[in-house]
Amino acid sequence: MNAIIIVHVSCEGPGLFAPLLRDFGVNVEVIDVEQGQALPDALDGVDILVVMGGPMNAYQEQEHPYLRQEDVLLRQALAGDVPVMGVCLGAQLLAKAADAKVYRAPVEEFGWGEVKLTAAGRDDPLFAGVGSTMRVFQWHGDTFDVPAAGELLARSSAVANQAIRVGRRAYGLQFHVELDRRLLDLWMEIAPEERGDLDEQAIAGITATFDEHEADLARQASAIVRNFHQIACGS
Repeated sequence: MNAIIIVHVSCEGPGLFAPLLRDFGVNVEVIDVEQGQALPDALDGVDILVVMGGPMNAYQEQEHPYLRQEDVLLRQALAGDVPVMGVCLGAQLLAKAADAKVYRAPVEEFGWGEVKLTAAGRDDPLFAGVGSTMRVFQWHGDTFDVPAAGELLARSSAVANQAIRVGRRAYGLQFHVELDRRLLDLWMEIAPEERGDLDEQAIAGITATFDEHEADLARQASAIVRNFHQIACGS
């Protein structure tokens, strides 16, 4: 089984996703467009498509031309029932490829929070064994509508649409479950430039929360990737 993981900026890499997929015997290729690595023309031979986050917007194709090719690949995946996992920007790109609107959220979500599964989410195999409420890390200013061919799987109190399934096997998560300590440290180095109201005490609080819940967060990510792999295998 072959997977490609699209990375938009090097500091928002696959985190836990790549090693967890490899643990299941998946051949993982990471394509970092910030480093000039080219996207494929088509998904020939690709069994899983993973699209990570990034600071750009899904609708900024003029500024970031590679987003047009990602839209092509996501539409191919939806048409061909190729399993998709989109995270943050990747979820927004999935919604866009399914002809839903992507736009500014009512608030920017940054830091730790909770998302609650909908009834559909509680029944969805992606979240089997995860629990109806999830602790997650958020960093986004945009949101998306649920596509006509989609199902809302999770909500938060601030931004309604947090997880979707499109078709049978394409998933978008607005939040970050791939987060490991290496990624968190990179993000906290960036955060003061991106978030002027984030001081050293706030950064320390975010890091301490991760340390406190690291094992639970890892188990949550492991369950989601295991479930996604089973979905991708058709079991």
